[in-house]
Amino acid sequence: MKKENRLYNCSQPIIGITGGIGTGKSSVAKIFKAKGQLIIDADSIVKRIYQKQSTITWLLDHLPEVITKENTIDFKKFRKIFFSETKTKELIESFIYPQMSSIFLSDIKDSPTIIFYDVPLLFEKKLNLKIDKSIVVSCSDEIQIQRVCKRDNISRELAINIISQQMPLQEKINMCDYHIDNSATLEDLENNSLEILEKIKKDII
Repeated sequence: MKKENRLYNCSQPIIGITGGIGTGKSSVAKIFKAKGQLIIDADSIVKRIYQKQSTITWLLDHLPEVITKENTIDFKKFRKIFFSETKTKELIESFIYPQMSSIFLSDIKDSPTIIFYDVPLLFEKKLNLKIDKSIVVSCSDEIQIQRVCKRDNISRELAINIISQQMPLQEKINMCDYHIDNSATLEDLENNSLEILEKIKKDII
């Protein structure tokens, strides 16, 4: 892929790691990182934006009910509104997403290596058109629901609502370059991830 067509005009090849919420894409990213790969985490970038005072100020103007008396974001309340009100979700995204590029470019620090980008909405936001290759991490529907409920301490109903707003996993699998099934053990996940990593190195370098 030419630099001018790549996400944020990066010189380095970008490999997207995605899946659905709770499928284990971040676990795959950790495995890659342990092997010395550069990982950029989209969720981490977003969290850093939420920590900025300018974001708190913006939310006070647009969604004051999610700001606590301590001037922090009540994320449990925030998530409930974000995933139940489409217009509010779009408004928040229009504020957050334009701020991501500068943090992304700062984090890569002119690294000469492949960039692995852990990003939940890779296909939903058509970012797959701006990267070199994509990995989809999947698991069974029931395992996904259970993991989301446990991780975020939310109800099954909210977990299903969040999952339903993402592109179906099978569609992502059909569109990706590499697929990792994370329905079994951590050992299986690591073995499968390292096998894919070696394939990527051969394909990209």
